[in-house]
Amino acid sequence: FPPRELDFIKRQEAERKKIEDLEKAHLVEVQGLQARIQDLEAEVFRLMKQNGSQVNNNNNIFERQTSFGEVSRGDPVENLDTKQVTCLDGLSQGLFEPNHNSYRL
Repeated sequence: FPPRELDFIKRQEAERKKIEDLEKAHLVEVQGLQARIQDLEAEVFRLMKQNGSQVNNNNNIFERQTSFGEVSRGDPVENLDTKQVTCLDGLSQGLFEPNHNSYRL
């Protein structure tokens, strides 16, 4: 390969590694937040049970009354992992494919 192409490949690999490292750090952060969500859901459940509020405990989904009188449902905690993987997969797809609108070196 000519030197310019080698430099380009090196820069591309360095950028890919940086993105992979950021994705790993993001995944660790998301996992920590998921654990925090589980702790908070358990605390809310405990408090609601203590206060005698009604809780729909089907698949760990809490129902809450909004100001407009509608019932909103949260996603079950079990679905968060699959959403995270899907998000990361979508991010990495096409990331290193050539952009035909860019200028050539």
